[in-house]
Amino acid sequence: MKRKDVTPVPPIFDKYQGYNDTKRKKMKSQPLNQSQLQSHSQALFSILTRPIFQSTKQWIEFKGKITDLANCLRSYKDYLDNQLTSQQHRQSLDHPARTVGSDISVEFRKKQEFGVREKYRLFDEAVANAAILEPVLFNEDLHLAKPFENPAQRHKYFEEMQLSISIDLFRYCPGGSVVTITFTARVDIDRDDNDKLTQPFRVVQQINESLPVYHTRAQKRYFKQKLENIASIKPAVADLIYKELALDASAASHPETLERLNLIALGNTELVADLRKEVEKVTAADDRRHGEAHLSNWISLQELIDSAAERCPEGTLVPSKTLVRIQFTPRNPYAHSALNFTSRIPVQYKIQKRQLRISHPDQHFCAAQFKYLKQKAVELGEQGVLICCDDKAKIPIGDPGVPVSTGVRGKKTLVPTSSELVACDHDMTKSSLCPSVYLRCTTP
Repeated sequence: MKRKDVTPVPPIFDKYQGYNDTKRKKMKSQPLNQSQLQSHSQALFSILTRPIFQSTKQWIEFKGKITDLANCLRSYKDYLDNQLTSQQHRQSLDHPARTVGSDISVEFRKKQEFGVREKYRLFDEAVANAAILEPVLFNEDLHLAKPFENPAQRHKYFEEMQLSISIDLFRYCPGGSVVTITFTARVDIDRDDNDKLTQPFRVVQQINESLPVYHTRAQKRYFKQKLENIASIKPAVADLIYKELALDASAASHPETLERLNLIALGNTELVADLRKEVEKVTAADDRRHGEAHLSNWISLQELIDSAAERCPEGTLVPSKTLVRIQFTPRNPYAHSALNFTSRIPVQYKIQKRQLRISHPDQHFCAAQFKYLKQKAVELGEQGVLICCDDKAKIPIGDPGVPVSTGVRGKKTLVPTSSELVACDHDMTKSSLCPSVYLRCTTP
């Protein structure tokens, strides 16, 4: 905390952790920003000037705690300002913030005279089979029998590394949350001082093109501006072009969209063939009215994918829900969002047609009456009891062959484009059972 110039919160305020439970209040959690921290700290400092804080010993002690809390908020605000300034400076650079030439370290490790430990056996074989000064990039999946469980294991592995041959151990950290990249090169133990200085540069020059480079936002923005002067291209497509040409390893703004574009660029166009067959085998629920369905065959998109995956051979790759979603037919083919759909699967999200609710002239009177009823219950307090009664959805008892739906009004479901989702409402039956719920309310 001292290294980051941020003072901790006084321990006396730890018991108030989670006091403002936004989830219980069904409110969206709002993170603190610099302006809010500044406002809170200044408000606390203004309170400290009141005479009551000098009245008794307890108030004097409490004043010190409030002062520490105000200093904590102010110091954290200053820390956020410094971090924002530093980040904006890095993002405005016209070159990567960190490069291999300036952010890499090398360390010489002598060979192990008494045999190699078992956990280094696979990596030792890979380095021993390579030529002298040939870089070998460490890969957990290839050079470990079991991947690292935590960063502590990774740190201990490289700190205690000793192989059957002498090596130069290189470490490169691109920055951020990216794991440090480690690679080695086999060296001659009898090399002179001049080779000790020049050989690491040769090794880095060989592997430089294979190491990931993280470009700044300014570099991407400059490329997109030049690209817009030539043609009108969507931002996601421009990101894909930039990553392919510049070998940028930074995180994408929309990873799912970029993944779909990569699949399309690789020519993988047969991912949804079985989903089309799954839709084609659906028949109309009403034999007398072809093209009309009374209930969707799939409750959700995941159920549609699962039903198609059951018909595929074992080991078949199943596409994600996002990839399947863009294969649907757009609801409005003339909307701009329709460009994101391929229409390869004749399926849309549709709402079941129901009878419309007509507004009643006395609805305002009923709402006001219920409001006054609640106010009266609060006025009576423990002397009164407020009980609410509500009739839930009817359980229809109708004739055979008459489709009836009691689904949620306005709920979109998956339906083939050639069908219309219609059904009788829940009150179009011979009779029904209507459960009633009584709720005893607690009044404040």
